Amino acid sequence: MAGSARVPIERLEVVDTVTRDYAGASVQLELSKVVDRSTGRAFLDVIDGQGKPANVQGVEAAEERARAATHGKLHPNLSARAATMGPQERVEVAIWLTTPDPAVSRALIPAVAAPSGGDGEDEDDAGTGVWGAQPVSPGRDSADPAELTRARQAAEAADSARLAAVARHYDGARLGARAELASLGVPATAPRYSPVLVAALTRTQMERMAQRADVAMLYGASREAMRF
Repeated sequence: MAGSARVPIERLEVVDTVTRDYAGASVQLELSKVVDRSTGRAFLDVIDGQGKPANVQGVEAAEERARAATHGKLHPNLSARAATMGPQERVEVAIWLTTPDPAVSRALIPAVAAPSGGDGEDEDDAGTGVWGAQPVSPGRDSADPAELTRARQAAEAADSARLAAVARHYDGARLGARAELASLGVPATAPRYSPVLVAALTRTQMERMAQRADVAMLYGASREAMRF
């Protein structure tokens, strides 16, 4: 580690270590967070069961290939459940689609003058509210209440426009898979802001949906699978 990071070994300190088993790749890795005490810079050190340096990305890729070869697009837990199901038995499934995240244009954001006393600068969207709506601040001087109200309403309108754009994006992405479920006589529900369809499927129907190019993965509709 010291050699690859070009840091004297006496300056390095292991602050956290976790062991991960990759059954599909037949590998166990030990991942350690190592910190240079002089600079505070952190490094990731990865070794295998023989203490040799390992490439975690390569191991994870091999693990994914092994999983896909064994289970296809079914999560291993759902695959195991499907193997025990009778021909007409159904289980609720979360069908995650391959659609990319929506690109929400800033053109959807109404142009708003900064409240009196503000600096009028355009801040970065990240972390400032739902889909980047800007918080309203009166600045150093007291702002006109009417201006604050207009600014707040404009921010709320921007949020609504962005969320509506996201909903339209995912509605379109679900059309093909939803139509196929309808052809099977299977009703489906969908969260507005995620590329997911939820339906009660037989094992044969799971296999059919897994063959679709727009389906990324099928999960049992558990709390973990439905975190959106």
